[in-house]
Amino acid sequence: MHNKIRTVGDAFDLMSKDSNNNFLLLRLIAASLVVYGHSFALGAACITCSDVFGKFFHYRYSGDIGLHIFFVISGFLVTASFCNNSLSDFIKARALRIYPALVICVVLLVVLGAMLTTLDQASYWTAKGTHSFLWKNASLRGSVRDLPGVFEGLKFGGAVNGSLWSLPVELRLYIIIACFGLLGAFRTRFIATAVLFIVVVTACFYPELIFFFKTVPANLRVGAFFAAGAVIYVQRCAIPLHGAIVLALFIVAAFSKGTPVFEWLAGITLVYSVFFIAFARKLCLPRWVSDYSYGIYLYAWPIQQLISLVSPRWGPYEMVAVALPLSWICGALSWHIVERPVLRLKRVDIADTLRLKLRGIASRI
Repeated sequence: MHNKIRTVGDAFDLMSKDSNNNFLLLRLIAASLVVYGHSFALGAACITCSDVFGKFFHYRYSGDIGLHIFFVISGFLVTASFCNNSLSDFIKARALRIYPALVICVVLLVVLGAMLTTLDQASYWTAKGTHSFLWKNASLRGSVRDLPGVFEGLKFGGAVNGSLWSLPVELRLYIIIACFGLLGAFRTRFIATAVLFIVVVTACFYPELIFFFKTVPANLRVGAFFAAGAVIYVQRCAIPLHGAIVLALFIVAAFSKGTPVFEWLAGITLVYSVFFIAFARKLCLPRWVSDYSYGIYLYAWPIQQLISLVSPRWGPYEMVAVALPLSWICGALSWHIVERPVLRLKRVDIADTLRLKLRGIASRI
């Protein structure tokens, strides 16, 4: 680790760009863990197969680990984005990052569903379930897993994309950060930390009060990891980075196994480890690798369902061996065709561009 780095704040000041840190690597690992973990749910039953995390760490399965990593990183970077940009720039950046690739994925899945459905085409296209899948998933008003007559009879029911449930949660967390910021919660470290702590404690002990998330345990769990990332950003100058702390946390978590606090200590260990790895010595990736993580996450589940449809006897190991490279390919296509071109618009003032175009049209009339 760099000699000048003593805290997370020091690291972020020196290594805030993806070209200098390991956040990109962590996002790709997280996305791949989700694919790996889902293979045990979507592949054929296998008595001798076991998830590495469940077998050796006795914590959560690898899909949860990947999702937790995503939300920790998101909490940190989204909070940093709000604190260092105007509200309009923050909203534009978040919308461009999450919506275009999602909308295209949802539309493609509806079209794919039309090819696979057991219903006739008229019934499929006019079905309420089809409209609900398209509208709710694309708008993030909610998440709908199934399309009428698609993937029925498979091990995991007719779920076309079971991964989409986390995206409405992510959007709500963006809105919460923006609301806290507008109310002045990020003016001081103390206020920001106190507000985030109160929200997390309330979610744990009085979840019915967090009406924005409802009382779904998975929503509250990933929200807590997002909040942890946000707190790390707020308190970045007070949080040391050292390998000895990682080791100590692992030991404490290991000895707490079987106790009520194990889940908490394991989660804290994961959160701290994410930032220790993110700001450790840069691990260079091949030049052709970019941020395919979002596309991998969007397309992996339907790819795995297609594999299950074509090869129903394939267990989790066979499934992940095929699904992982195919998901990376789809993630790369999503990045190069949709995400990267759209993200360039973050640097464009859309209002000024429209005004200039309108002036040009008016001058020619």
